[in-house]
Amino acid sequence: MNDMGEMKKAFAEVHDILKHSELEIQEKIPKKFLDMLEENEDKNYIINIDYDKDINNQKLLPYTRDILAMVYTDYLCSKEEKEKFLLENEKVIEEQETQQIIEKNKAMGENLNNTSITLIKKEKWYQKIIKFIFDKRGN
Repeated sequence: MNDMGEMKKAFAEVHDILKHSELEIQEKIPKKFLDMLEENEDKNYIINIDYDKDINNQKLLPYTRDILAMVYTDYLCSKEEKEKFLLENEKVIEEQETQQIIEKNKAMGENLNNTSITLIKKEKWYQKIIKFIFDKRGN
């Protein structure tokens, strides 16, 4: 399945999870965001979430987990938690990217002492979501 199809399924899962959340959580999520999820979700996707079990133990799509992380950092956590989370996340991503470059260089047999490492930033998952939303709206 293509990324857009997976994202539409993830929108359906996130929308369903938020609808089943406590009222206190639902009130913190902007209506525009919920409307966007509902507008863009895959209406034919059958959601298989058991709300008697912890959400962390559910089989969710990777995009669903990413969107839920975004919802948490943008709407539910404190400013301090958000800053800490974003800094830790950036460090992990940079370390992973650097490690991938080093492994590629080793595989190619290049001498790391004579090679400069340049990080190439990939489009982040949340940038894809934002781009999708604005493309959908025609902005």
